[in-house]
Amino acid sequence: MWKRLRVVVPGFGIGTALAVTCAFPIVSNPAVWEQPNPPSRSTALLVLFGPVAGPFAEPLAFIDFSVGRMCAWAAVLLPLIALHPCYPRWQTGIISGLAIAFWFLLGFSNTYYTV
Repeated sequence: MWKRLRVVVPGFGIGTALAVTCAFPIVSNPAVWEQPNPPSRSTALLVLFGPVAGPFAEPLAFIDFSVGRMCAWAAVLLPLIALHPCYPRWQTGIISGLAIAFWFLLGFSNTYYTV
């Protein structure tokens, strides 16, 4: 089982750790929480874990987001991510790793577009 998940699990783990590391200075800033109208706790969670959503983080960036565009990106990236667990070879590991990286790139760009 580990042979099939050795790219996907660490890839999402590293991406999630990077997202939390990048967002932690924003979320833990006392000046943010001492404002007269501070953001809600759910907003802090969205900033922390928004990049994990990949293309589905688009509503965090745009008011006129496109569900079709989000689903199109997901329809391309999710099969590429699942390629290595289905066929565990070094070639599919590279393809899945690059798809995970692009998934998080979309998530980071959409989450931190307005921060």
